Amino acid sequence: WRDECTTLAGSELSLTWRFQSNEDGINGNAGLAGFGIDNIRIEEFTFEFDGNYTEEVNGLDARESSKVVVANHDFSSGIYRIDAMTMLDTTDPSTAWYNATEVNLPNNISSIMFSIASAEITLMQPDVMECVTDITYECVYPIDDQSVHSFSVPLLNGVIDGDYTLTMSIKDLTTNQQVFEQNADNGQFSLEPHQRAWANWTEPFNSWADGHTYNISFSAEVTKEDGTIEPSGNVRFFIITFYDRIDVAILSNPTDQNRLQMVKSDLEDMGMSYTQMRLDNWDEYATPSWLEHYDKVLLPWQTDYNVYYGDYYEKLASTRSSDGLSVADTLEQFMVQGGTAQIHLGPYRDAYQPSNLPFGMDIAMRNQVNFTEDNRILSEDITIVDPFHPIMENVDPSAFSAINGGTHVALSGLDTAQVQITQVPQVCGGRISDPSGTFHTLIRDNTYESQSLLSICNRGAGGMIVTTIDVENPSVTQSFGGEQIPILSNLLDFRLSPYPVEFGIAGEGYDLTVNGQSPSIDSITGAYSTMYIKSNSDLSFDYVTNVPGVIADWTLSSGNNDSVTGWDGAIIDAGEISHTQQSAPEIPTLGSFCVANTSSNTGCRIGAEWLLTLYLHDEDGHTRITYIRLVTDDTLADEFRPLASASIMSNPSTSEFIEMDGTKTVAGTDWPIYRVRLTETGDISLAFTAENSTDPDAPEGESGIELFEWKVFFDYPWDSQSPTLEGHVFQVPASVTDEWTYTFRNLTSNPDGTLENEIRVELIVYDKAGKQSEKHRMYFIVVGEDFGDDPPLVQFTAPRPTDSQRDDLVVVTGNLISGAENGDVKIEVALDEAVLDYSTTQKITQSTIGKFNQSDLLSDGDTFSLTLDISDVYDEVTGVAAKIYIRITEGDGSRYVLSETIDISLVPRGGDSGGGESSGGELSTTIIAGIGGAILLVLVVVITLVVRGRSRGQVETDTVEQFGGVETMDPVEAYVQQMVASGYDEQQARAYAEQYYASYYEQQRRGGA
Repeated sequence: WRDECTTLAGSELSLTWRFQSNEDGINGNAGLAGFGIDNIRIEEFTFEFDGNYTEEVNGLDARESSKVVVANHDFSSGIYRIDAMTMLDTTDPSTAWYNATEVNLPNNISSIMFSIASAEITLMQPDVMECVTDITYECVYPIDDQSVHSFSVPLLNGVIDGDYTLTMSIKDLTTNQQVFEQNADNGQFSLEPHQRAWANWTEPFNSWADGHTYNISFSAEVTKEDGTIEPSGNVRFFIITFYDRIDVAILSNPTDQNRLQMVKSDLEDMGMSYTQMRLDNWDEYATPSWLEHYDKVLLPWQTDYNVYYGDYYEKLASTRSSDGLSVADTLEQFMVQGGTAQIHLGPYRDAYQPSNLPFGMDIAMRNQVNFTEDNRILSEDITIVDPFHPIMENVDPSAFSAINGGTHVALSGLDTAQVQITQVPQVCGGRISDPSGTFHTLIRDNTYESQSLLSICNRGAGGMIVTTIDVENPSVTQSFGGEQIPILSNLLDFRLSPYPVEFGIAGEGYDLTVNGQSPSIDSITGAYSTMYIKSNSDLSFDYVTNVPGVIADWTLSSGNNDSVTGWDGAIIDAGEISHTQQSAPEIPTLGSFCVANTSSNTGCRIGAEWLLTLYLHDEDGHTRITYIRLVTDDTLADEFRPLASASIMSNPSTSEFIEMDGTKTVAGTDWPIYRVRLTETGDISLAFTAENSTDPDAPEGESGIELFEWKVFFDYPWDSQSPTLEGHVFQVPASVTDEWTYTFRNLTSNPDGTLENEIRVELIVYDKAGKQSEKHRMYFIVVGEDFGDDPPLVQFTAPRPTDSQRDDLVVVTGNLISGAENGDVKIEVALDEAVLDYSTTQKITQSTIGKFNQSDLLSDGDTFSLTLDISDVYDEVTGVAAKIYIRITEGDGSRYVLSETIDISLVPRGGDSGGGESSGGELSTTIIAGIGGAILLVLVVVITLVVRGRSRGQVETDTVEQFGGVETMDPVEAYVQQMVASGYDEQQARAYAEQYYASYYEQQRRGGA
């Protein structure tokens, strides 16, 4: 309650009485049930001296009366009071009343008040927003490119009729220039005595300059009967400053108990601008086009009269005909586009229903109080969830016990248990503990944790602040600059902006680290899992984030209501908090954890429990909060993460199927890639060991590993139409074994090796404290059994097809071109195919008589020379066709065995063991020598591949099969054709062939006898 002096000229005044109840909170219980007014009119005037007149009256005796003309006075319009006083002259000694005393002096005084009506027009209060003349802090007007201010002035004519012209003029006081002057749109006005009217200027001017102050004045002129024009009546003017950007729009009529005066006073002290829009301004100004020029919209705390008689919240939800939006709808858009809505809610749940507030917000009523019940939210019932948020700056938690005279903190709580996606907190992306959540409760009720007293919510590029504390009440908040609870100014100063994309929840947007390691996350709570530490530990705490400007606040409190130590080592009891701040991650926060206990070997209590809470805020108030419980337990204490190590166990039966094929770099670490060939069974089983995995925390002589967890990913065929990203998990307790076997079956490479996918095998180990290691990775490419193993390719250089054999020995020479990947190719030659299948001992015997020979193990590029004895194969009369049988073996023969033959021709010996002359004479000898050197002997090589245990069968053809399509001819004719093809005369060739092969041909025709 206050006294206020202000002019009420031309105003209609409404007086409202408020009766306060007694302590039981029930209206009227103290007997103040109401009030009544009966024909009361209150007028108060201040008079100025306007003249003094005196007239003597003589000869007037007692009980006589007389009319006296005192004076003539020139009156103007206004209210006058005339005081008349008679003064008895008792100074004449000749009179009977000489020196007499009058009985009652007030009888000598008489007063009269009367009104002199004006003949001129009166300009009443224009429709400018009343806050421009606010006695606490004058407001400002917004500027918009599209929307334009309109003005109107109500008129009241005097006692005579007249023709009036109304003019609006605008002067830029910043530049001292007249920028506008224009008559009313609907003038001229011909008014009867006492007639009322409105002068209108619709969108008259829109060249306002940002930050300039203007004098906007309204005046009238009257046209006299003689045609002259004179000023008439009063002049109305307003000094208004215009801005393109304004800090706060206050949407409210005046409220009780200086609430809005507190708001305006704080705004002025903080150098912030504002506009107060009363309810009758909302249709014009509480629109998207005007509100976009404000950083914040304030919905102040409303008192009973505004709620129940002013229909404040019904108006808030009412749809405008101009754009189809309500103010509540407009506010929701305002937030999305970057504005901040600040909403102060009182205990008026019935007025908020149904869905009169943005996002359908609801409250829980907590104003029930009587002799048996007190349901109000008291200071001892609140939890300050985030005492380090910028809104809570300089707010002393103990100060809440003194607000509202110490009776309560709030009479309602915001319901944060709503679950619809269009409701709070879902419209905020969820709570700040959710991956993309921004809803953050700063103060809540202890008993009902879903009832918030102060919360913030990001929405789009902006958001809202909601409180159920009567922060505008002088008995609740201190003015700007207060050091105990300046909560109103903190709220007015705070703006919401979008959260940085990188500022997610713990484990995603940031990490808490202990001694440089990030503890594991509890999947249920979203916070860090309980960490066991050694008694008397010295720990280093830090945070890791990519968001710039983040400041960390760390608090320690008891985790089990037992006394523990704080950051400074001092004892803190249950309910107490020890705080320290970390301004940058480069300087970690250090702490010692020891609760003294003389019975412990370390001098520190085992089982001491701390709750460590980390509050992260950036300069815009974006917040993330997490916590971790620290428990001293020397057995379960685990300072380091275990180290996983895996390798393939050596196995002679599978080693040839595995080879290194490079490395793959993941997060700076090179992991091995193996190429694995399937065996002839179509699969391969590899044994792995994790025997080298360790836990640095383990006692000496122990690995400290509790569990091995093997995972296999991407094990599907290379041509799979439905590949799966799901892995297979195999857990092996360390108490059972550190070995694990996996069978590969799927080919992950196409036949030519141009398309491959890698199977990933991961090992994670867990120590006895449940801490897990980083992943140890191995990669596998699975190929078929033939992949990468080409058959040996041999080039034979002798004997040549044109050679004729005359010597006792034949030498088989050549070189190994390729296919000896392991340098283990062997070449065997024999004159009898059966010898190639003899035992080793038998082959040695055959070798000693010259019927078998073999090479050493050959590699690619090696040459060989193998000699066989063919002396017993010759014939004395006829030539002989013979074969050399060849076997090429790689390794043990399980991979490749190749069979080849070489056909050789031996000339007749003619009874001469040295290979003497033919009996056919010199010519024949010449022909034989010439032709024999060219084409007499025909060598045929036929190759059959035998792959990995397949048949070693040999494919052979008759000698003449290679003679260019003459396989149906007899040998003589075929030989003639070959000689002709080599350039010999046909007659000569035929004569030689018939002479030389005559006896051989006859013998063959008779059946070989």
